[in-house]
Amino acid sequence: MRPTRRRVPQNAKPPGLPQGAENPLEIRSRGRNIEPVFTLPNGFEYSLSECGRGWSASEGMVALNLEDSYAHWVIIDMNQHGVIR
Repeated sequence: MRPTRRRVPQNAKPPGLPQGAENPLEIRSRGRNIEPVFTLPNGFEYSLSECGRGWSASEGMVALNLEDSYAHWVIIDMNQHGVIR
């Protein structure tokens, strides 16, 4: 099972909220992209995740501008007892 990411339109930029974008990891020497998936069948926070390249920016008291950095996506389906399986 692959993670399903909800894609937000690139033109949706509410003022005052952090902005972000993502892409798969690029393997330049082979000229292709990869999407690594981590499966943790007994994980306590999640059981499936994916990583890639990310861009994010925020304004206000904590101003950040992270360009072409690490991004991590997880499907969190948990309750007070941990991951729902």
